Amino acid sequence: MVSLFLAAAFAQDGSEAADMACMPLQISQTIPANDAVDVPVDTTFALVFDGNCGGSTAWTFQIVDPSDDAVLATTEWTWDGAVPSLATFDPEADLPANTALVLSATGADGYYFGDVSVAFTTGSGTVQGLTGALTAEVTSATWYRESSQAEVAVAVTPATDPDGLSLVHIVGGNTQQFVNAADVASYTPSIFFSQAAEPDELCVDVSQIDGAGRESDPVTACGAADIVGGPLGGGLGCGGSGNPPMATTQVEPASAALLLGGIGFLLRRRSRR
Repeated sequence: MVSLFLAAAFAQDGSEAADMACMPLQISQTIPANDAVDVPVDTTFALVFDGNCGGSTAWTFQIVDPSDDAVLATTEWTWDGAVPSLATFDPEADLPANTALVLSATGADGYYFGDVSVAFTTGSGTVQGLTGALTAEVTSATWYRESSQAEVAVAVTPATDPDGLSLVHIVGGNTQQFVNAADVASYTPSIFFSQAAEPDELCVDVSQIDGAGRESDPVTACGAADIVGGPLGGGLGCGGSGNPPMATTQVEPASAALLLGGIGFLLRRRSRR
């Protein structure tokens, strides 16, 4: 249903809909996640940022004890321009054991959608780290001739992480992606990146970052390239444009309500012209 409304918005006014769909810099995931328990006392916190259409570029991270609002650790972070980007926060001292705490991230200009608070509870142990080795296999590799864009899907089996705090880091060309290691068992991540010359094969580098912020050596996975599209944009077969498919994002119910409200405003605005 949401995709149908999005399609209608783009049909009504492409430029306005594109502006609305552009995502400001904001936090897309945190390690640990909200309501995590038994978090090691020496955890290096990770925050994945995505989007580049406005938003705060300077941030303050804090660990707060909500029982008395005491700030146990704090640091500053400035966005380096990478999309997505990984920010890490390693408190100088171990956190108190078996304590309910909050990780807060606050943008310098208080941009809407920016600030987050992540509640978690520490355990009594320290980060154990990864055991074994990560493996990665390319399941499909496509190069779109008209756009010189590559799309690579890679099946990842992460190393064992007893702490449950690791991220899988996928790098393709000039693009990177961060995925919670616990999630890659349920789906195959895909990464899009620029590839100027027609390739024989497409490769990505995959590594894993543990709960202490240590990154494993990358594993390179390659697959024979499937070339899509004709030299003048004719594509292959009926309707084949040779362009990569539009990326899709799952929309949570609350976000969908906001989105549909915004689309309704856009359509009403056009009807008054």
